[in-house]
Amino acid sequence: MKRKRRHLKWVGAAACALLLCAWIGTFWSAFGYQTRTVVVVLSVGCFEVSVYPKGMPTQAPGWFAAWQPYEVYWLPRLIHGTFITSRTTHVFVPLWIPLVLVGVATILAFRHDWRFAPGHCQMCDYDLRGDFSTGCPECGWEREDVS
Repeated sequence: MKRKRRHLKWVGAAACALLLCAWIGTFWSAFGYQTRTVVVVLSVGCFEVSVYPKGMPTQAPGWFAAWQPYEVYWLPRLIHGTFITSRTTHVFVPLWIPLVLVGVATILAFRHDWRFAPGHCQMCDYDLRGDFSTGCPECGWEREDVS
């Protein structure tokens, strides 16, 4: 279990770094992949999936990059219909949302290792394995009465 948590912590840290780079980097550019009916894009700090039921006759399938500015969405958004066709659906998910979720989980995984060991003072980490039922002789921390 300890080994899995250690791997999970570092995978989470790497995912946070990638999400942060993608979030910041896509404010100036857009990267994506398109098929005839679906376009998946990272742009303006968002992950976007667009579905064109009748297809996009003007675009060739494959990877693309663009340097054009788009409208920034800070909250998730679902848009039906655009200037291309009224049957189009666009879903925008801002990258800061998964960044916060993965970041909090990663911090909690790292925090698990930051706690003091059992039998140690919770203020200064002094070893309290003797009979220090009243508190810590090192820092003066006093235990609350458990009655």
